[in-house]
Amino acid sequence: MTVTVTIRPGARTQIRGLPWTGEPGDGYAVLEECIGATRRGQVRYASGVFSVAQSHTQALVEALACRFGRVHVIQYGGIEKCVEACWNAKADTAITCECSCAGANHGTRRPRGKVVSEGGPSGALSVASTGPRKYEVCR
Repeated sequence: MTVTVTIRPGARTQIRGLPWTGEPGDGYAVLEECIGATRRGQVRYASGVFSVAQSHTQALVEALACRFGRVHVIQYGGIEKCVEACWNAKADTAITCECSCAGANHGTRRPRGKVVSEGGPSGALSVASTGPRKYEVCR
């Protein structure tokens, strides 16, 4: 089973798939060691999922990768911003697109997501949530 760490903005970092050793409380001990926990309660468990404060995420992922060889990370929170100059441009110039859609919306003639501003130097601004970024961290 792969250890999976899920990161969401404004929420505790979640950990799933820790290997079971048969020892009660071992998951807590492993995670507390990973984050250098000095007091109980920094690692929580509810509904089959461990969690830690986001401030521990970097150390947690690195330590879990060292311990288990690989960690699957799912990271939420990306926002794609696209300007009117992009969606109204010629589609064949997408390779030169400089907005965060990276050309995905270039020349479509429609905003991506929700228009949040009408009057910037490049016209209106739209924003859309991107899907989660998924990647592996290996030792």
